[in-house]
Amino acid sequence: MGDINLKFIFANYDGKALERPFAASTLVRDIKRTLLAEHWPPDISITVEQVDRLRFFCGGKELEDAKSLQDQKVAAADFPTAVHVNTVLKRPGGGHLAGKHSCLQCSIM
Repeated sequence: MGDINLKFIFANYDGKALERPFAASTLVRDIKRTLLAEHWPPDISITVEQVDRLRFFCGGKELEDAKSLQDQKVAAADFPTAVHVNTVLKRPGGGHLAGKHSCLQCSIM
């Protein structure tokens, strides 16, 4: 399997997308490192230093860091494969904050 062209779509940033090719054998954790270190869009208000971790969603499921694109059946296509990027922010006093989302609770009665 060859390269897969990924289109990263950033949550809460309408129209902000970035396309990059990656080998199908690339681990998701390595893609996240590359995105943060080399390809983070400068016009996003969240800086790399504020990011605790990234969450990638593709095809309705969260991609696991320890698996490759091929292992998770991310297919190469004639068009870029959409990967939704959600940032988990660092909390000033430790821990993390889910990027720009409020906490929801659900009770079953």
